[in-house]
Amino acid sequence: MNAQQLREYATEAWTYYGLLTIDTRRMRHDPDSHNLCTAIIEHPDGSIYKFAAYSNLSALRARRFANYEFVTGSDRSIINRGDNNYLDFHTEVRLLNHAHSQGVLAEGATVTLFSTRTICQGCREAMVIAAQGYQNNITVAGYEFRHEGNDEYLSTIYPMNGSPQSGTNLGL
Repeated sequence: MNAQQLREYATEAWTYYGLLTIDTRRMRHDPDSHNLCTAIIEHPDGSIYKFAAYSNLSALRARRFANYEFVTGSDRSIINRGDNNYLDFHTEVRLLNHAHSQGVLAEGATVTLFSTRTICQGCREAMVIAAQGYQNNITVAGYEFRHEGNDEYLSTIYPMNGSPQSGTNLGL
């Protein structure tokens, strides 16, 4: 994914978060206490798959999000750390498990996750587990808007584990 594509996909995720905020505030739901995460999966042949997960899916109006398939869960998991591990219900993990169960994590694929919140340590570990499950023949990268407590309101994305100076301003 080049820099321009990174901005385009991040801007698309930002737009969906804005629409989600409008929808859920009407329902007296606080969108900032939940996470929206999108996954862009690129194959070497140029095919692209887009998925999204929101930590409170029942608060969404589906017609707003026609460009993404919203993930609720999957029947086959590449990441499974036990029945009582709440981390496996996080949006990033749901997206990786769904992509695996749909067969779209092919050799050479690049998975780019855009998360509205800071990606937690458990999800970072899950990203490594997913790559290792494919013998590291896939690349998993994470970008975070770090929205919680952020006054910039999603105008900047950061590479996972990146310093505040490593952000990319989306120009919004």
